[in-house]
Amino acid sequence: MNKCTKCGVEAPDDSKFCQNCGNVIEPQKKSIFRRLWGVINYFLLYIGLQILIMGIATIVLAVIGEAGDIDFDSIIENDGFTSLILLISAAAALFVMWFTAGKEWKATGFWDIRRSAPVILLICVCLGLCMSFFVNAVIGSLVTLASESDGVPASFNTDLGNPFIAFLSLNIAVPVIEEVVFRGYMLRRLKEMKLNTAVALIIQAIVFMLVHLDGVAMVYSLPLGIIFGIIYLWFGSIWASIAAHIAFNSFSDLFAIVFNANNEVASAGIWALCSLLGLALTIVLMIVLKRKRNRL
Repeated sequence: MNKCTKCGVEAPDDSKFCQNCGNVIEPQKKSIFRRLWGVINYFLLYIGLQILIMGIATIVLAVIGEAGDIDFDSIIENDGFTSLILLISAAAALFVMWFTAGKEWKATGFWDIRRSAPVILLICVCLGLCMSFFVNAVIGSLVTLASESDGVPASFNTDLGNPFIAFLSLNIAVPVIEEVVFRGYMLRRLKEMKLNTAVALIIQAIVFMLVHLDGVAMVYSLPLGIIFGIIYLWFGSIWASIAAHIAFNSFSDLFAIVFNANNEVASAGIWALCSLLGLALTIVLMIVLKRKRNRL
């Protein structure tokens, strides 16, 4: 971000005039280290808060467990505990970002929901559903094949503890904070460094993939990060990619629950056909979004 020498208001790096007073903005030269720090600072904040809150909660539970009848190990290993930590750390990171960079959010406009028309948000929701359908159909076919070979019933992990906390954490808070960190900050800052668009998209998508340490999630997180990044760049608003991300996560959880309840109703071949349908719908919706973007 540059700063107006007349009124002191911050302005995006590509701005030529101050939006507040109209003064000419003189670009500030930054070292490569300051630029890199601007790319990763809020990513490190988010990860650091997760580690910090997890550590504090673990210590508190350990102390309470020593004094009472609480089963410390069962709480730590419960997925509901992880969901709660993710919810708290996401809310804390979002608050810190808003407190430290609220002016930047207003100056760049990436948080302005008015940049995303309701029809765009609706299409993005449908896109998230189709991407989730494609990814989970592929996983469903692989899980079904594995269960047929070893005789173990196919299933997904749906033990997420309290459903309400899990929904708020994994399907609302996490998509919002990840879009703000990876698309709203990391991708935008990479673009401000004059990197090629494709290179910037791939870099932020790789980092996005690396934070999803689950072996299966790492595979599909890379293309997801690229698609969410493209949506953000097309419309300049974080809400379009947030809508797609929330829809993807929500449908994935619903898919897992339905799959576990009806894991014998479809063969691997049926799942493969479903995956092709999901891929086709994803491509069609991306084309529709591209045309909507061209009309703006």
